[in-house]
This record gives sequence, structure tokens and C-alpha cells, in this order.
Amino acid sequence: MQKARADKMRRFADLGVYVEGFLDDIEEVKRLIDMMRKLGFDCIALSVTNPKFLHDLDRISKRLDSGEVNVVTRLTIVESDPERVKALLRKYRGHVDVIGVKCLSNAVARLAARDGRVDLVSFNLVKEPTFDEVEANLIKEQGNAFLELPIWELFEQIGKEHMLSGLVLEWIQLAREYEVPIVTTSSSRSLYDVRAPRELASLAMFFGLSSEEALDSISKNPLSIVERSRVKRSPSFVMPGVLISGRGEPYEEDKVEVHGIRDYKPRRT
Repeated sequence: MQKARADKMRRFADLGVYVEGFLDDIEEVKRLIDMMRKLGFDCIALSVTNPKFLHDLDRISKRLDSGEVNVVTRLTIVESDPERVKALLRKYRGHVDVIGVKCLSNAVARLAARDGRVDLVSFNLVKEPTFDEVEANLIKEQGNAFLELPIWELFEQIGKEHMLSGLVLEWIQLAREYEVPIVTTSSSRSLYDVRAPRELASLAMFFGLSSEEALDSISKNPLSIVERSRVKRSPSFVMPGVLISGRGEPYEEDKVEVHGIRDYKPRRT
């Protein structure tokens, strides 16, 4: 009974709603947000993969009257060069709420796993690299990233080879072993791709998540990323664990008369 009541009180988030294809149509973006609100989402990340769209994304998000839905922004970095990833993290980390990295090379996978500026890491089922013990351990020991399951992208890849669904289960088992939290996203690219929260959880269960894990992956886990970002982007944030709680009275140094060197007299011994 208590568990059922707790499930009903959950707040749901989809941190992978890609809007690059219709950023020039604010009415379409509004329809998307309104539909997701009606489906039961409390938080949506409007997402892009090309940084050139971030200005438009920021402009639109400021014009939106999202009502009861918390609309945040996300950049997904799709690069194979780790130096390029570092440059993008330096430039854009402070401008978006969520940063994901699609790992297109082993070097990028290692970097994303240990870099605390990365919120989500995702992998391709049909191309190397894959999520393995090295990435899982790096995240556990050094990073802050969550393993992302982008549902529609995974299903598109499985459509080419059905046996690949077993690889996702291997990722999930590794994440459990190394205590890497999982976030499920729709990875939707249009109004017609979005699904209700519990439908999304059911799709995550298809890959091997338990019912509780699936619900956490669309509620507690993504919302913790958004809250962490909110704190880090706050003017009071200094560094992890250090916040400015208030400002005291200005400090005034006592005025002390300092004599010149000519006034100095050596002590007689």
C-alpha cells in the first residue's frame, strides 16, 4: 500500500527530447510541452546536438510559459575527439542544465566517465566503444555521470540486429555492480515519439531494469541531475560542497600608522 502511494507521488522527467528539427516553430514546441504535461511529466529537457542551436534554444525557453512543467535545456556532445569534447565542455557547461556525451571513441568514453561536468553518457549498440568495466569504475571513482538509455535510439539499432538487446542487459548489470545510476530518456525527435512516463518505464523494463529501477530512471535519477545543475549554476555556488549562504558586513581594516624607514632606529644591545 505504501509503495503504491509512493509511486503515485513520483515526479517524472524526460531529459532527452530533441527539438532541433522544429526550433523555428515555437508553436510546435509549445504543443510538445503541453502534450508531455498531459501525459504526466513534471520536467522536460529540450535537447540539441549541435551547439549552434543553443542560442535559439535559450531564446525559446525564455519565451515559453510552461506552466506546471519545468523546462530545462540540454546539449548532447557527439564527437570522437576528446580534445574537442573538452573544449565544448569548457564553453557550454555553464549555459545548459544538462550535458550528455555520446561516446564515439574509447578516448571520449574514458573522458566522459571521469569528467565531473558530464551528466549523461550513452553508447551505440552497433559500433564501438561499449560500456564496460573501465567506464563503470571511472564513473564510480571519479565522475558524476549517469548511464543513459535513450529508448528510441536503442530500438532503432536493435531493429537491425535483435540479439543486440542482450548487450543493453550487460550494461545494466555492470551499472548495478558498480553502482552507476541509470536514466531512461525517450530520445524523441518529434511530437509523435513521446510516450507517457509509465510506458517509458515499461520499455526500459524490456531491456532488463526492474520495475523500481525503471521508475527511478525516469523520476528520482533525472531529477537529481536537474537539481545538481540548479545548485551549480546558482550565484552562491563556489565548488562542490561549498556554497555562499549570505553576505556579512564589509570588513574594514584598522588604520595603522606606518613610519618611514628614516624613523627606524636600531635597538641597542
